[in-house]
Amino acid sequence: RRSGFVGDAALRARYPDAPRPDRLARFVRLDDPEPMLYHGESVLLDGQIVGRVTSGAYGHTLGASCGLAMIAADIAPGRGFEIDIAGDRVAATISSTPFYDPTGTRMRA
Repeated sequence: RRSGFVGDAALRARYPDAPRPDRLARFVRLDDPEPMLYHGESVLLDGQIVGRVTSGAYGHTLGASCGLAMIAADIAPGRGFEIDIAGDRVAATISSTPFYDPTGTRMRA
């Protein structure tokens, strides 16, 4: 385990032997291409808040808004999620792969 970063002692004091209770998740895209993600939107699963969007923007290659969110660590990707955007719930899916194209095949197509 790496140590020596700012906040390391506080993090270890709060979670001495346990993994973090949340993790960074990637949303592939919203199912509806119209709404925009910015930050602070609630992530819901089965009507319960399980996280918050930390950043979002329109993904031109995806054709819809996409974003990053912190969600509870015990929730698996690929399940049906909703994001509350100004009171409207919009379906979203967590991706298990990164947004970028590591081999550049999409860029060259």
